[in-house]
Amino acid sequence: MSHTSNLLAPNKFVVGLTGGIASGKTTISNMFAKLNVCIVDADQIARDVVAKGSELLDKLCAYFGTEILQADKSLNRRALRNIVFADKTKLSYLNSLMHPAIKEQMQMQCQNAISDYVIAAIPLLFENNMSLCVNRILVASCNYEIQVQRTMQRDNCSKENAIAIISSQLDNKQRCAMADDIIQTDACSLTQMYQHVIELHNMYVNLAKTQSRD
Repeated sequence: MSHTSNLLAPNKFVVGLTGGIASGKTTISNMFAKLNVCIVDADQIARDVVAKGSELLDKLCAYFGTEILQADKSLNRRALRNIVFADKTKLSYLNSLMHPAIKEQMQMQCQNAISDYVIAAIPLLFENNMSLCVNRILVASCNYEIQVQRTMQRDNCSKENAIAIISSQLDNKQRCAMADDIIQTDACSLTQMYQHVIELHNMYVNLAKTQSRD
């Protein structure tokens, strides 16, 4: 799955970090950040582009109505999610606004990164057909039952809800089949996981240097 160039920042070596909900992506991101690697987080950017007072939030309100706002005028994500999950036309409109804005910010942050390579954390990398936006793909993999338990704990939701969220995403086996590198987050201690991250970090630094010489 490796690509010699990427569509996010052609002059940078970008590793796409992906995985299902509650699969350990944030833990892995934090470990790479400890090694002074720049992290570009699609979820954080998705929150930033619709911050209170933003132009994009105004557009969302004009289309969906002010019921998608909290009392403090910030976005009520759950209310918006409930609306779009029940209506594919509205979901398409939301995506048509959000995806270009998120991608533009990701490109800017990748271009401005000062580390040897960049980790782009993109939860729906395969679902949103973004594999060509990165040079290499790292998947955080997790046993299904553990993923369900983690999702219930993290989101304080029922088992049925956790299963529904996981089922709406790509199957973990399919994701792993398309990966260049995999970290099995439920099969090792945090110390072992960090050791794995260090090994991958050294490899990515070398790959980035090799690419810059080509």
